[in-house]
Amino acid sequence: MDSKALYASFSEVDDDILERSERASFSSIISYRRRFLVVLIAAILALFLMGAGLMASKYGDSIQNWFTYYWKEITGQDISDPHASVIDRLSQKIDLNQKIEDVTVTVDSATVGDGSIVILLRVEGPAFSKKDEYGFDEAQIKLAPETAEDILGLFYTTSYSFWGLDADGAALFLFYCDYSVKDEPQTEKPPYTLTLSMTNFSQNPKTDNRTLLAEGEWHFTFSIDRNKMDIRRLPDTQVMGLYYSEDNEAIETPIVLTNIKLSNTGLAFQFYRYDSQGRALLLDTSALNLWIVLNTGQEIGARGGSENILTDGISYHNYTWEFPANLDEVVEVKIGEVAIPIE
Repeated sequence: MDSKALYASFSEVDDDILERSERASFSSIISYRRRFLVVLIAAILALFLMGAGLMASKYGDSIQNWFTYYWKEITGQDISDPHASVIDRLSQKIDLNQKIEDVTVTVDSATVGDGSIVILLRVEGPAFSKKDEYGFDEAQIKLAPETAEDILGLFYTTSYSFWGLDADGAALFLFYCDYSVKDEPQTEKPPYTLTLSMTNFSQNPKTDNRTLLAEGEWHFTFSIDRNKMDIRRLPDTQVMGLYYSEDNEAIETPIVLTNIKLSNTGLAFQFYRYDSQGRALLLDTSALNLWIVLNTGQEIGARGGSENILTDGISYHNYTWEFPANLDEVVEVKIGEVAIPIE
């Protein structure tokens, strides 16, 4: 496949497009910092105002180039060569396809991180409309237990998002798998074996205007390599959490986060779940903003996360960045209102 235009579907910006830009489809949601969202919407509007010619910008034929293209669209800046090299190192080509009726699904490529997998999917065949949404009735990723021994309890969440049409009229999707991994020394690890399956492809799924385009199940089993992550260990940090009183009133209280681990693809930390009086401590993840600040001033927010309750009373949290990052460019990690400088 030659170079594609990711946002050819944005030749007209309407309410559906703006709604899609704000929609998050993850099992656990972290609020984006408002500036990040405003920049994203502004970028889409700017592309519209500058004309359809700019919409033909090429993003390439891999998830690496998709990240590179999307970065420029939301920040207005070219991605640095070291940053692009990190994304390239964490990514790989898959190129598997299956056809049911007139619908061909291609698992194009994937980026594998520390607690996350992102897969670029292309769907071809029907004459797709730029005004409609597309999707599957069911979609899931399953990791083979024998290849995922470092995942805490084999607990993970999967989701996907429809991102519009490319220049050839193919529908583009990103599939996400987020999980918590054991905090082990960085060593060479065996590949993951996973199964990606989708059932029934339709136009405007989960609406009254749903039209079934192909009935059946697309089923892929393949292995993906895991590359060594760049890791920064951060000092214990106090943030504000809460506990509930006997009257069920939420009361703010400090919580000390320990074993904070920053990687190219996310942030992990843990804390003891009970205070000295035996009260259960909680972090309000719906209100907890996490992001990293780059030396250019750009910020990368967390798109989702998971929590695991360990047997020794420890709450273990793992969050995934919207973009893989080059840690040499990170100057600060922010957890809510608390900033942690990176030495």
